[in-house]
Order: sequence, then C-alpha cells, then structure tokens
Amino acid sequence: MENNTQIMVTIQTKNILPDTEQLIKTNIVEIKGDFKKQSPFCVDGRKGERTLNNNVLRGLYPQVLGGDLNATAVDWLLKGGTADFSENMKNVFKSLEENGFALGVHGGHHANEEKSDCGFADQMPAIINNLKNYSKEIFELLTNAAPDMFNKNEVKNLWEEIINTINDVDVKKIPSGKNLVDGAKSLDNIAFQNLEGEHEELAAVVNLKQGTTLDVDNNQDHQAFNLDLWYLEEQMKALKYSGEELEKAKLLTLGLYVATEMQLVEKNPKKGYRLPIIVNQ
Repeated sequence: MENNTQIMVTIQTKNILPDTEQLIKTNIVEIKGDFKKQSPFCVDGRKGERTLNNNVLRGLYPQVLGGDLNATAVDWLLKGGTADFSENMKNVFKSLEENGFALGVHGGHHANEEKSDCGFADQMPAIINNLKNYSKEIFELLTNAAPDMFNKNEVKNLWEEIINTINDVDVKKIPSGKNLVDGAKSLDNIAFQNLEGEHEELAAVVNLKQGTTLDVDNNQDHQAFNLDLWYLEEQMKALKYSGEELEKAKLLTLGLYVATEMQLVEKNPKKGYRLPIIVNQ
C-alpha cells in the first residue's frame, strides 16, 4: 500500500469567503414536483445541456457522483466487488427505474477515445485506491467537517467495516470511464448531460436537505461540487438497503466524494489544494 500520508497532512485548504459560501447556499433550492422524475447527474460544478431521447431536459436535477454511477459503485463495493461491474450497473439501473427513478450519466467536451470527461467514471480505480490508502485521514476530514452529521464514535466501526470490505476489491475489474458511460448511454431511458468549460469549483458541498439541490446553471460564478446525500439515501432504500447497510452506503458515498476531490483537485498539478467542505442541512 502506498504511503502518502504526508501529502494529506501538509496540503492546504483553499479559503472561501463567508459571502461566497452564502451565495452557494442560496442557490440550493427546492426541486419542484417529484424528485424521482428528474434524472440525476454528477456533482460536477460545470453546466451543460441535458437530453433524453433527443429531447432537451429543463429544470433542476439531483446531483450524485457520476449520476447513477454512484449507486452502482456503492452497491458493487459493499457486495465485495466480485460481480461484473457492467452487469451490476445494468441491474442497479433496472431496479432504480422499476422504483420510479429517472436515470442519468454525463460526459463533456474533454471526452476522447479513452475518457468520458466524467471524473468519477474516468478515475474510479484511483478514487477507490485513495479511499483505501487514506481511509483514516478521510474519516477525520468528514467527521471534523460535519460533527453534527453523525456521531464519530458511533460510525467508526461502520467505517472500519466498509474499508475492510473494499480493501480486497480488485479495481482492475472496473471498465474504463469511456466504456462505463457509453455502456450506460446504450441502455433505454438514460438521460445524458454534456458538460462544458473548465473546473473552477471553490468548495465541496454535502447537501442533506431533503428535496433540494444546487441550481448549477445559476451557480457558475462560484462553482461548487455538490453531493445530494439525501437523494443517494432514497436510491439505496429503493435498492432494499436499510439499517446499518444503508448507513454504510451513505458513509461510503461520503468517502468516495472526498476521495474524488482528492483525485481531481488535490492531486491535480494545476491545483494542488484542498477544497473546504460545506454542509447544508
């Protein structure tokens, strides 16, 4: 296991002005109507056109890691990562659709023959390895950022069980991001978002407020990654997760979220800083 603890400890957190944080929070607004009917897309702070069967989609949309790849990855990892990932994705998508959820994934203008421009899809093996290698540091980051979100002592054992489960997962079994997104797009009733521009995120938001999301299109002057954890919880309930397994799904998602930020921001030579975590509840 690679030991990069010093990098984690010494990296600086990017400051965010209180007024900017408030502007971001102001753009977290209610999703009108049944949130299940709105296809989810990524935590990506960029904007881009959303389509389903060649029809342009309008309005707000829930945000989770890679859209419906979040629930897929969590389900696959918590089951030990032994199943074929693509088949697991198809099964998760089918179950969500049967439970009334619209589906979605994304790409972007940086896509090429190897990459989709969805950071979570393209970097998933590295993200999971970050979670393995930095599990203690990530747990501290999460619990320090949101001490009232969960009791540190109560969830510590659950966290350790999660890490023990994923430690033996072979990330080489995960298809490339391009193949993942193209495979998802080939299925029926999958909405697709084509993101534009460059990443300029100032913060990582964990949104706990039921039925709300970040209005990304109106938040371009102060981009933020936004994870609607409440929405992921609803998805996992539809996949028959409950009790401790549901709590594990939420904790694992938070861990993957921080591990994603590490990969896309902290380890990016053009950035090299840590984003502050904002909790909206």
